Amino acid sequence: MTRFFHLKENLACDTHVMLKRVIRIVRGWINYHAISDNQRRVKSFIFMSERSLFRWINRKGGKRKTSWDSFSKLLKRVGYPDNFKTTSMFEAR
Repeated sequence: MTRFFHLKENLACDTHVMLKRVIRIVRGWINYHAISDNQRRVKSFIFMSERSLFRWINRKGGKRKTSWDSFSKLLKRVGYPDNFKTTSMFEAR
């Protein structure tokens, strides 16, 4: 449950403020783990973080539920990382 701690503590914040904080965390994770032979794990992390964020945004009380399409548009608008550059751990010969 520790992976949802940041989302849980920022549930009362404005959505854009929460998204900026989460984007910073996700980019840091990607920058650390985007090495050669780890592309599948990083893509999986990005997808699972989007799903978790979607659930927590829809959990906010007093608001209409967000569809996945409008959520995807929101993520594109705020610059959520969807691609990454891998760094090779092996030297080129």
